[in-house]
Amino acid sequence: MREAHAGSRWENVSRLAGSLLCALLGAACQVSVDHSATIYSCELSPQCPNGLECIAGVCSNPDQVDAGAVDGTPFTELSRQVATSNDDAEEQIATGLVVVDSTDLEMTLEIDGEQIVGLRFTDLQIESGAAIQEAFVQFTVDEVSVDQTDLIIRAQAIADAPGFSTDTNSISSRQLGEASVAWSPAPWPQIDDSGIDQQTPNLAPLLDEIIARPDWQAGNAIVLLISGTGARVARSFDLDPTLAATLVVR
Repeated sequence: MREAHAGSRWENVSRLAGSLLCALLGAACQVSVDHSATIYSCELSPQCPNGLECIAGVCSNPDQVDAGAVDGTPFTELSRQVATSNDDAEEQIATGLVVVDSTDLEMTLEIDGEQIVGLRFTDLQIESGAAIQEAFVQFTVDEVSVDQTDLIIRAQAIADAPGFSTDTNSISSRQLGEASVAWSPAPWPQIDDSGIDQQTPNLAPLLDEIIARPDWQAGNAIVLLISGTGARVARSFDLDPTLAATLVVR
């Protein structure tokens, strides 16, 4: 789903539906979201009406793009992938053992019991106090996993989170913020899937909590910790850096 500006609020609109209409009409097409807003998609056609500009697939007023706008500077979308082996890690809850070079990320049931998974995303060029509309982590399936899984995602309460180490309990000992996001992912029946079922819910509340800190600066790093029950198994950096978890912020 794409968030598109409509006055002072944002409406969810299907990029695919808008794109198909644009392809048929050969110009920016009108998508009625509800009775209070009209959204134009420019996914396949760059033409926009009424002086709007095509920004991230949606016809928008460049002076009103507020998905993170700070001091009038538009922030439309940012994507950061786990960048090093020390930026994704697992900690066994029973022993505190931390592994930073695993070939997969088991969220959260491992053969030795439940664990905590840590993800670090660096160089987040988001200005302090930016109004984030949407943020999610995109995973790629490493193993088929279909059992009921209930996860909790939280952010480390620090302005520039350090990478992970193999020190005992070095993930679980990190101080966490107050905000949390629950995720009960759909079954993952197919290896290498990387679609909407492998996306977390909106994590904007977690990022908002961190970038609102007075010591936050653009370019800092954020750590997300995932705990809970059940099992969803994703690719890790050490298996394939191109398939490592990716944070998308809009």
